[in-house]
Amino acid sequence: MHVATISKTLVERFLGVIANPDIAFLLLAVGGVGLLIEFSTPGLFGPGIIGLIALALAFVALGNMPVNWVGVGLILFAMVLFFLEAQAPGIGISGTGGAISFILGAFLLFGNLSFSPPAPQLPAAPSVHISLWLLGIVTIILVGSISLTARAMRQAKNVPVYARATTSGELIGQMGQATTDLSPHGTVYVAVEQWSAESDNGEPIQNGKEVLVTAVEGLVLRVFQAEDENLGEKI
Repeated sequence: MHVATISKTLVERFLGVIANPDIAFLLLAVGGVGLLIEFSTPGLFGPGIIGLIALALAFVALGNMPVNWVGVGLILFAMVLFFLEAQAPGIGISGTGGAISFILGAFLLFGNLSFSPPAPQLPAAPSVHISLWLLGIVTIILVGSISLTARAMRQAKNVPVYARATTSGELIGQMGQATTDLSPHGTVYVAVEQWSAESDNGEPIQNGKEVLVTAVEGLVLRVFQAEDENLGEKI
């Protein structure tokens, strides 16, 4: 009886590596996070590309194992909830739902969670399960990152935003204050911004004096000192 040894191809060896429950779970999580980052901050491209590649490899790996696709759907749904939480921080419902959906999806993915690999029923039977340690670490990192992102966005919303007066019509006639001595050039504070300015009549204006904008030349404001008696005639 002749026994022939058939070597695995490179593709079969690669599939043998990724067709591991822990690796497939990691690829699925990394893919979801990559797309989550890309949708949250469009234009980065890097996270989106990595996410798509990771998801493709995850589906290839899952296709070679006995997987519950409801678990896969719950994990992907968790990513959608995390995205909604990042877009509307402060509510917490989407984030909590995402964490629950993620853990439940991981539990149903292979239907077996344990701290140590269970003993296979047959000598050659593969062990199909996700390590509970891996699930805990990934969940903590994912939920922590979403929480920090939501907190940063919530703080950004509380920062006051000032409208910038960009046209000459909006600036002319506004009051401001000289932030340096104008002799005749210097800087003034007008419309909640710092501007380069020039004394319109060439006379020096001391730092701290109130000024009024009479003209705009590019990014330079022409101003008069507010106490000027002839100010009304100059505008």
